[in-house]
Amino acid sequence: MKKRKSYLKVTRKQRKNERPEIKNFAETIGVKSDNKFIADVHLGKLAKGLRMAGFDVFYQTDCTNNELKTIAVQQNRVLLSRNAAFAKEAVIKTFILQSEDWFVQLQQVVEKFELRERFEPFTRCLACNGVLQSVSKEEIEPQLEENTRNYYNEFWQCCNCKRIYWKGSHYERMKKLISELKRSTEEK
Repeated sequence: MKKRKSYLKVTRKQRKNERPEIKNFAETIGVKSDNKFIADVHLGKLAKGLRMAGFDVFYQTDCTNNELKTIAVQQNRVLLSRNAAFAKEAVIKTFILQSEDWFVQLQQVVEKFELRERFEPFTRCLACNGVLQSVSKEEIEPQLEENTRNYYNEFWQCCNCKRIYWKGSHYERMKKLISELKRSTEEK
């Protein structure tokens, strides 16, 4: 059998060179500089990572796809998902993530929406997305464990769920993670 000659042979390099380069993805999809996101049920770690960096991310595990779409439209949020079906919805600003790894997803969002210079770490509640406010030790002392009360003096509390935060051992790990995220998304 004769081997057919392909007239449409295109290399990967040629295909890559034909793709239009999007300089400012956020601007292209019409997202303002005050990015607000909504993450689907499968992106809990990504939602926490973005909140840790100070970004407004709506995330609830009990939301249906229709509820996610409604909230995204009503609150002008970008829907973050791995489900490509969301991208077909014309009225929803959507970013489809390729990776399954939450840190790579975090890098993708930071790069695509040019968030690197807008980090405000430790200003949002990791649990509910509420804004953290500084509180005096005296105000929350009855709620603190004995060791926390004895060793720490600086506290923040979520304005929504009233969860309390302080600079414990977890704080240094999270600071390191934020630094790594900034380093890994530097413009080349």
